Amino acid sequence: MSARPFLLAVCSSALACLGLSGCGDEDTGGASLRGARSLVLVTLDTTNAGALDLYGKNRGVTPRLAALGGEAQVFDAARSAALEQAGDQHDADIAVLRSSLGSLIEKVRALETVESDEGQLTFHRRIDEEFMEDIDTFVEARESMIPRLGMQRYADIMSPFANGERLLNRAWSASADGHVDEVQSCVATARLELEKAAEQLANA
Repeated sequence: MSARPFLLAVCSSALACLGLSGCGDEDTGGASLRGARSLVLVTLDTTNAGALDLYGKNRGVTPRLAALGGEAQVFDAARSAALEQAGDQHDADIAVLRSSLGSLIEKVRALETVESDEGQLTFHRRIDEEFMEDIDTFVEARESMIPRLGMQRYADIMSPFANGERLLNRAWSASADGHVDEVQSCVATARLELEKAAEQLANA
């Protein structure tokens, strides 16, 4: 459910206040609108109510809206079915992110149990065959974190995830090139980074 402040003004002077004077003079086929009551709906998408003088902040940053509020009907919240549906989709995507990241971590842990050189030299094939679906699913759904969790939490999650993905790529290259010592260290560090991302996502 979305709640956002908005102002509904039912007054002809609202047009001048907002710099919209002249709207009432449009050609209406001979019928004059001069002097008729006008309706102006002001909606604020990304402004918190606490930042507006109209809602008691008294910062002096929205004097025209404050003046308009004296002769208008002011509402405290609005509901949008479209935004509620978008919120439901974001929640579903967050669930997908958690599931795909959890699956990816379990697969990395499974690689860590492989001790033989021969087994570790097959990691590049296993990463291609087993890991890419989870990585692609996570990447495709990642943008839903921004409206739901905010940019800071998005960065807190994506930074270690990107580190983990990069380390898996290094493990892939080391495995393909036969550098066994580097394979296991990259896999272990990748797990730690992915677990950091999962922790941030779980606490969101």
